[in-house]
Amino acid sequence: MFSHRHPSLWRATRKPFRQTKCARSLLALLVSGVAVLPITSASAEPQEPSERKVLAAPVDEISRDLRMDSAGVQRLLADEAAAAVTQRRLASRLGSSYGGAWFDRETRRLTVAVTDPALSPIVRTEGARVKVVKHSRGRLGAVQAELDDLSRRDARATTGVGGWRIDEPTNTVVVSVIAGRPAGAVLKTAKARGSAVRVEMVTDLPRLSAEYLDGGERITMPNGSNCSVGFNARIHWDTTSSSPAMITAGHRAEGGSPVLGFNGRQIGRWWLVDARYDWGIIGVDTVQWEQGPWISRHTADDAVYLVRGSVQAPIGGSVCKSGITTQVTCGVIRARNETVVLGSGKTLYGMTRNTSCQEPGDSGGPYFSGGQAQGVATAATTRRSNEWSPWLCRSKFGLENISWYQEINYILGHTGSRLIVD
Repeated sequence: MFSHRHPSLWRATRKPFRQTKCARSLLALLVSGVAVLPITSASAEPQEPSERKVLAAPVDEISRDLRMDSAGVQRLLADEAAAAVTQRRLASRLGSSYGGAWFDRETRRLTVAVTDPALSPIVRTEGARVKVVKHSRGRLGAVQAELDDLSRRDARATTGVGGWRIDEPTNTVVVSVIAGRPAGAVLKTAKARGSAVRVEMVTDLPRLSAEYLDGGERITMPNGSNCSVGFNARIHWDTTSSSPAMITAGHRAEGGSPVLGFNGRQIGRWWLVDARYDWGIIGVDTVQWEQGPWISRHTADDAVYLVRGSVQAPIGGSVCKSGITTQVTCGVIRARNETVVLGSGKTLYGMTRNTSCQEPGDSGGPYFSGGQAQGVATAATTRRSNEWSPWLCRSKFGLENISWYQEINYILGHTGSRLIVD
């Protein structure tokens, strides 16, 4: 944790925080979905302190976690950035025939799936590999949406299931089944969808990374629980006014209660929360704190990474996370838009599965790929060696990590927020 003299994401400033009566009412609002927001104004965005050390990318951490040398990491990041742009362009050009895309770290190539073989030349002209598949991304999405709707209508429908996700390389919706449990309506419905569904057996159940302000620094709730800062942002009410905000996970939110920063000063209060998709927005009091496009590296020299945008990285691409427990860890994106049934029985939607290490306390921390924001940490499948030991990443037991985050672009689109970027 930073000392009181350490330059931080949240820094004292003389700019006042102006708040209307309508905005004060919003501070007490905790919602299960997106609320209608008031129009208010706030101070101008502060400038980045000149003494901060800035790194272009977490090369050392990726090198450590993905077992690569530094030169290889640099090449990987460049190839992944190019693949992300190609993926976005082809998804638009292929329309209803688009079957998904994924990046191969070994060959450094993007593969794009199509249901119509006649469209293969379009993919090849973009420099990507092509795979002809049976089911479009839209068809797989419809199957997943059907299972999601079942789980929303009846919590008992998820009995015997640990979650479901679209696996683009196998062109299926994968349903994780808990060994030895009776099957609920979700599993029965999934099995009826034939080749569009694949069943896998699991034993470890996901847990929220809770109990757990540069992005990745500590925030504390009134009950004493700790989480991690996600991204600095501003909520834009219209074309001329906006308010300072911070985006993080929502499962620790307590109504309009105050939230404290690492130094005990109040950051602000919860404004918006969606518990089903596990994101939350905290209004930031700029009398107490200064914001910037920063993600903490958790080093003594207060080094930070810069947020430059939010271009979505491809499946198979590398991704890193900053949090108060495991600090900066890196992994690979495995799947998107997964529905996750936690060990507590709660269901989360729209999660992105990845292999970074994530433990209690990391919740809400920023996920990023290069300089592009990806999402906020939510949950992970963890283990402990005995009844009294802490919950630890699976990699500490020789297994691949299973962690999830909520996509930042989903949150921005639903709230009218914009990241503070460099």
